[in-house]
Amino acid sequence: MKGFQSVFFITTIFVMQAHLTANAQEIIFDSIEQVNILVGKMDKAAISDSAWYVENYSIDYPAPDKIELIKKYSKGVSVEVYFGSWCSDSYTWVPAFLNIADNTSFKKDVTIVGLPKAIPKRSAYALGKNILKVPTFVFIREGKEIGRIIESPTETLSDDIIKILVN
Repeated sequence: MKGFQSVFFITTIFVMQAHLTANAQEIIFDSIEQVNILVGKMDKAAISDSAWYVENYSIDYPAPDKIELIKKYSKGVSVEVYFGSWCSDSYTWVPAFLNIADNTSFKKDVTIVGLPKAIPKRSAYALGKNILKVPTFVFIREGKEIGRIIESPTETLSDDIIKILVN
């Protein structure tokens, strides 16, 4: 029985370590800025405890009629959010977008991807997407890109989203 307990204990430790490693968020160190940068695909939990996220989550929240329009036209649309954890525009617009997503059909169809500062290194995380500025919100319907919001909205975030969805 003692041998079984030892094997069970070792197996449990191995499984727990594999689970923690698989769920760890990739971080790279920017030696020029002397900061850690989140990179790769992640869920909202990886950034939602950041001060910049909390501070900007409710900025530019649309009126109820605009939320209803977004709900109406966002069905079947997914959004890829490419951002830099080092970028002030990402600090502003990613939380604001995710607040809109949380209250519309986008909630379950958002992919968040952190990118390094060096543009040549971005293709490892956004292959074929040609992401030059962040944040970049890529809207996709039926497998085809239907529009982007790059760096910051031209009007308001909700107006830019509605224009993409309706056209």
